[in-house]
Amino acid sequence: MVLPVWAARCACGAMVVIFVGGLYLVPTEVRRLPRDDPRHIRARFVAVACATLASVVMARMVLGLHDAVPPWPSLVWIGLPSHGLLAATFLPLLLTAALFLGPLVTSAAYLRRWCAAAPIYTAGQWHWAERATPVAWGFAIRAELSSRAGPSPEEKLRALVVGPLCEEVVFRGCMLPLLLAAGAPPVRACLECPLVFGTLHAPAQFRPAQAPSAVCVC
Repeated sequence: MVLPVWAARCACGAMVVIFVGGLYLVPTEVRRLPRDDPRHIRARFVAVACATLASVVMARMVLGLHDAVPPWPSLVWIGLPSHGLLAATFLPLLLTAALFLGPLVTSAAYLRRWCAAAPIYTAGQWHWAERATPVAWGFAIRAELSSRAGPSPEEKLRALVVGPLCEEVVFRGCMLPLLLAAGAPPVRACLECPLVFGTLHAPAQFRPAQAPSAVCVC
């Protein structure tokens, strides 16, 4: 039995509301903390974990009500197959590395300035001096890196494990089977899911300096 298009789209919309709305259910005193505060991060872990579990249950129920459950185990249709798991793990990592070409292009846009001048620290402040030398560049880069604190364990867990896993399960593992069961062509379904994901992560305002990154990512 084919899943109605309206049911698939309503279910996908409900998943988005649950995933994003769950973040606003975090206690107000926690939400007022800085985004990288460990307490804030841990509270968001709980919110997205509950939203992910609810999305999996919803997808299974909607597919089951219309007799459209894929003929394979649940872990398989949400993207965790036992066969080919190694390739499914490392190929996305290669894609992620390719996406970082965007920021590299943006950094390269500033290369001409670095070639023409170098930052020199004198009289208690940085200024640009003509005829840059590699030694000056080295000191400037070292000072910049030493001034940055490394990410906390919670930040690493958020960026490398919890965030990617929950977002993949919801925005691909749950939405894609619904769209395919509704008769959407595979290409269109594969484009709609990242479109929804990208829209939710759109920056508040577009900055011209980010244009090279956007072009590379596209």
